[in-house]
Amino acid sequence: MKYMELLNKGVELIFIDNQTVSTPYIKQLLNVAKSQNLVARTSLESTVKLLLIVELDRAEQERKITVQRIKDGIEASSKRSGRATGKLDKMSDELKADIQLFIKDRSIKQIDLMQKHNISRNTLKKYIEIVKNGNR
Repeated sequence: MKYMELLNKGVELIFIDNQTVSTPYIKQLLNVAKSQNLVARTSLESTVKLLLIVELDRAEQERKITVQRIKDGIEASSKRSGRATGKLDKMSDELKADIQLFIKDRSIKQIDLMQKHNISRNTLKKYIEIVKNGNR
């Protein structure tokens, strides 16, 4: 069980809505279980595992519901996220001039252009095509 692995590594988890499965309480129950006879120890350890399974399953179900609500909200929205198609925010005149030099002089490296203008390789390739085709 992943929770027990985290517990053994010293990670403390706090469940705000259910303190009975937070790490301090679970540690306390497990310490009490160590001092009990076999039957009591086994039942306490089983109870702890059951509490954790139920709480982690509930948290996972809540996560799935939240994800679905977000997806449904995005689909229902009339607004579209992301950059408008064809918008070239980072294509400055200096970048355009550097790309024109790059096209003529292949000793210039793409990585240098990427680092100088803080753009990704895909963005640079897209801008190279735009400059080659004479757009903008």
